[in-house]
Amino acid sequence: MQQAPASLEVLTVCQHQKRGREVSAHLHLNLAFLLTAPRQGQRLEAKPDENSGVAWLPAGELDRWCTEAEMLPVYHRLLERASAL
Repeated sequence: MQQAPASLEVLTVCQHQKRGREVSAHLHLNLAFLLTAPRQGQRLEAKPDENSGVAWLPAGELDRWCTEAEMLPVYHRLLERASAL
């Protein structure tokens, strides 16, 4: 495991609706670390006020499951860095 962050971006988030409430445009600080986990047996837990539908998925299916196209370049860079570990 690396000690330093794998990625740090400042992303623009446009005004949108979230759970029926208006969210104004803002900047999102995205800090990512790469971790490893066993292939089987790891249980995931979602934080309901932050995320939903949390699941393990094959890296090759990322484009199919990502609902935020602007995040795909970030995720692809992280996958490249992870495969180099």
